[in-house]
Amino acid sequence: MLLRHSENDIAVLREQIESLDDEKDDPNAILFRSPEGKPLHYRNLAQRVLKKVISDTGLNPFTFHDFRKTHATMLVAAGIDPKVVQDRMGHVDIKTILKYYAQPTKEGKEAATQVAMQYLIEQKEKLRDSYMFSDLVKSSSQ
Repeated sequence: MLLRHSENDIAVLREQIESLDDEKDDPNAILFRSPEGKPLHYRNLAQRVLKKVISDTGLNPFTFHDFRKTHATMLVAAGIDPKVVQDRMGHVDIKTILKYYAQPTKEGKEAATQVAMQYLIEQKEKLRDSYMFSDLVKSSSQ
C-alpha cells in the first residue's frame, strides 16, 4: 500500500530536510540519523528509532518497507520506465514492481480519466465530421 500521509507528515519531513543544512540539496544525505548523528543501521531503524520518530512527531504509523513501496510508486508516477525501477529495486521480475510496489496514484487516475475523455471527444468529432462529409457527398451527387 502506498504510504499515506497527512499535512503534518509532509511538514515534519520538510523540517527534517531543512535541518540537514549544507546537505539538504545532496540526494545521498542521511535524512534520519541516530541520536549521535550517525547513519542508522537498518535493523535498529524500526525498533529503536522509527517508532520513536513516529510517536514524537505525530506521523501516521508506517514501516520501513513502506519507504520502498512509496519510492517505487513515485518513480513510476513520475514517468520513470518500470524496467529502470525494477533494476533500482533489485528485482529479477518486473511483475514484482508492477504488482506489489507501483501503486496507482490519485494524480495518475485523474490523468488517465482526462486522456480517456479527450480521446472520446476526438472520436466523437471524427465521427461527426465523417457524417458531415457523407451528407455533403450525398447532396452533391444528387
